[in-house]
Amino acid sequence: MADNELNTNVQSITGRSRDECMDKLYDKYGTNFQVLGCKTRLSAGFLGFFQKSCIKVSFVVKDRGHSEQEDFSTAKESIIKNSKVDYSKLVVKQYNELT
Repeated sequence: MADNELNTNVQSITGRSRDECMDKLYDKYGTNFQVLGCKTRLSAGFLGFFQKSCIKVSFVVKDRGHSEQEDFSTAKESIIKNSKVDYSKLVVKQYNELT
């Protein structure tokens, strides 16, 4: 993956398990993120007692830029939807001209 596709802001999220952290990320960013690493930490407890382990996931969010193919497809669909031309009649007319 190219460096220019990623934001340089490294963020982190914590949860009880890696799966929980991944679920939170998917809910917030979809597939627009990249995990950099996971660490197991102990959460604070009372005077060092009653600590629980938690997972800290470091990640960066990918830029939401679109490829040229996606832009072309989106523009094409928009033009076709907004145009008033009946394409079925146009295709029949062109076919008749060719034969």
